[in-house]
Amino acid sequence: TQINLDIALNCSPETPCEGSQYLPTMFPELKTPLQMSPSIDDKVTLSWIYPDPNFNSKFCMATGKIVDAAGKPLRGVNVIASRVDDGDSLTRSDARSMVSGVLYPGCLGDSAYYLYGFVPGKKYHVTYEPLAEQYAGHSGFEPLDQPPSGFASGTIEAENGETVIGCEAGNTVIPMKTVTIDVKNTCLFSRQTTNTNTSTAPGSAGGCSFMRLQ
Repeated sequence: TQINLDIALNCSPETPCEGSQYLPTMFPELKTPLQMSPSIDDKVTLSWIYPDPNFNSKFCMATGKIVDAAGKPLRGVNVIASRVDDGDSLTRSDARSMVSGVLYPGCLGDSAYYLYGFVPGKKYHVTYEPLAEQYAGHSGFEPLDQPPSGFASGTIEAENGETVIGCEAGNTVIPMKTVTIDVKNTCLFSRQTTNTNTSTAPGSAGGCSFMRLQ
């Protein structure tokens, strides 16, 4: 996960830095011993993969897609939802992320993202950003070894046009507007396959991906 990247870039195990308590366990690098304690982002992701029956009923989620200028799925864009209006500490700590298309390996599937664990009655701001270049390739983020780059970060609006979103009760899905980013789509220059249940190896990163069983 690439949560609080701006803090992480100034941290190292030998150099304590302000805000290191906000770095998630699953950040690509060990930056601080404080990462041994799972962040909200870590807990939300684990709860999504291994859900308690009450997980969805108590919390809400937001979902949308990222596409290129031609409307094709754009994989490898980081999407983050952070709490707002409750102080900087909660904005940093109550954050969760997902990379577009991470549910599928390589260039298979779509570019959807799912942001879980929204607390009812609280407000969140959803943004997108490039993946840091140092975390691409070996041991990097799936779904691509060369994720799209060279574009500016931006805000994602809900389908109703709101830039700050939330829900009043659990088990609510907040649909987000599809984001179009005019950038080179590396999937179109990577491997392609017509069989959605199989994959060939050349275009895959060295990291892990979630795979939805068909």
